[in-house]
Amino acid sequence: MTANNPLAEAGTTLIFAVALVVEGALFVVAMILGALFDAPPMATWAGADATSAAWGLAASLPPALTIMWALHQRADFAWRLLEQAEESVGALLRLAPWQLAIVSMMAGLTEEALFRGVLQIAATGTLAAWLDGAMAQIYGIGVGALLFGLAHPISRTYVVFAVLFGSWMGVLLLLTGNLLAPIVAHAAYDFILLLYIRWAWQDRPGHGAELPVAEADELA
Repeated sequence: MTANNPLAEAGTTLIFAVALVVEGALFVVAMILGALFDAPPMATWAGADATSAAWGLAASLPPALTIMWALHQRADFAWRLLEQAEESVGALLRLAPWQLAIVSMMAGLTEEALFRGVLQIAATGTLAAWLDGAMAQIYGIGVGALLFGLAHPISRTYVVFAVLFGSWMGVLLLLTGNLLAPIVAHAAYDFILLLYIRWAWQDRPGHGAELPVAEADELA
């Protein structure tokens, strides 16, 4: 993990600061693209309320629990996702829980503002000129999800999972009609999994040594 991650040996204060700067930069990109495409992400906050937040929390559980269950069952695809994601987020696992909570909230806000609040909405609006409303919505969700997946090029498996997750967030935006639900869902999902990997997985005794030989060879 340290060979490919320049932050692996950095202090937690620096790791935390870099994470916030990166997520903050994404929000700036979202605001710029929103202005260019006439799709300001904050416009999708209309109607946001406690019910939207509750739907977001509920929506975070199926993908989070699926990954947690798969890791517990030692499923091959989950092992691959874990090993591949560790190269990218391994440094984050050293942060304190309160820092992970803030990073997760920032990721939910900025990434959903960009990929759902701007790109999905802009794609839907553009496609509506050629497709009926329902099809434009479906393809708009697909465009946002695909771009979200391509923005996470950790591996082909990870990209596919990110596309599926992005589609789930896009459907959530469509069903609730506001951006708060996918923001909360994304933030809660990230926080739950980061805590699970940090406490129940990465720090468990014998991590790596318990991986069956066949799976270890495949992940090498």
